[in-house]
Amino acid sequence: MKILITLLFCLSISRLSAQQTYLTGTVTDHSTQKVLAEVSLTVLHKQIGTVSNMEGKFMLLKNNIADADSILISCVGYQSVVERAGRFTSDQSQTIYLEPEVFVLDEVVIKPLSLVAILKEAIDTTEKLIKPENRLNAYYKEFAYLDQELFKFADAAVVYTVDNKNKKTKVEMQVIESRIKKDSLTNENKWKSDIESLIKSDKAMKSYYNLDYLSKLVNPKNTDKFNYKMETSGPVTKISVDPKPDLKQYLPNAIIYFNTVSNRILKVKYGYISNLKYMPKVNLIFMAYSCEKDNMTAIYSEGSIPYLRYCRIEQDIRFKLGSKKGLLGSVAEILASNSELSPVVLTENPKVVPAVYKKYNIYNNGNKFSPDFWLKYNTILPTATELEALEF
Repeated sequence: MKILITLLFCLSISRLSAQQTYLTGTVTDHSTQKVLAEVSLTVLHKQIGTVSNMEGKFMLLKNNIADADSILISCVGYQSVVERAGRFTSDQSQTIYLEPEVFVLDEVVIKPLSLVAILKEAIDTTEKLIKPENRLNAYYKEFAYLDQELFKFADAAVVYTVDNKNKKTKVEMQVIESRIKKDSLTNENKWKSDIESLIKSDKAMKSYYNLDYLSKLVNPKNTDKFNYKMETSGPVTKISVDPKPDLKQYLPNAIIYFNTVSNRILKVKYGYISNLKYMPKVNLIFMAYSCEKDNMTAIYSEGSIPYLRYCRIEQDIRFKLGSKKGLLGSVAEILASNSELSPVVLTENPKVVPAVYKKYNIYNNGNKFSPDFWLKYNTILPTATELEALEF
């Protein structure tokens, strides 16, 4: 089955290659030969880009990319490289090797408050550069699991209009194309299809567009609740923040990477593992649930104006609603850019062709897409495992 799916995937790319050209390749650790995920590839001065998938593979649509353009390939913990776009060809995948940086634990003893001040300065510097208003074109995808079995998949090409004035973030989402796929269930298990995914695409962007979620880590009232550690590697500083042992189930942990010279935040890993229990009402029924995992990885652009380039969110919730119970999990990814997208012709249903961007809900209005629509944008290349999972 895997061979067949991979073959079909390759054929789907080949089928469109006659119409459009792509830059493809794999990013690899030069020392270990292991593939590297979440590597950022950005066309300099154009803010067009993508990230490598969990198999280290990437694909960039060559529209508006000239052979002479430079592509910055960067990953925190590795030395960045710049390659000419002309190196890549549509008929041959390239391998990019990155050399690892060595992080060294700072030998200077730093008091927690002074390290908090260093982190706060990086947060403040980056937030001042983030646009209070922005329009981000993005690709969004989500896999939703119930008791570790995939039951829902959705992805879409969307436009986020962000209003971040006075740090009260508002996000309006407009969908260009979207699709959704649900598991076919017996009548006995139909209730599973009615379960909403944990992560909403507009709320995901709203939560992580700015750096407010890091504020609790630099609040003076909280410095005695965390342990701090700082490491450096060339131009990158890494600060690890961990709640003290007796507070782990209440507070998040974080790893923040920032440029030592510019104080610009490059990447954040943020989340917590908890067994806290909640009892909200759902349709007059009490739903008991506990959050078992809530993790997020955010990569911010390295251009002159920082914005949320890539975000991966993983959540697991154990719930009980009446006689129904289970483990609900979601894995969502957002890839954003400032490049303009044009409305597309939706061939399946001419009645829903938008003359301009229209507001759709990904989950309630799926299947408004043309075949292989993700190949027409700078998206996150599906992995072989994801392609196989979509056969459910």
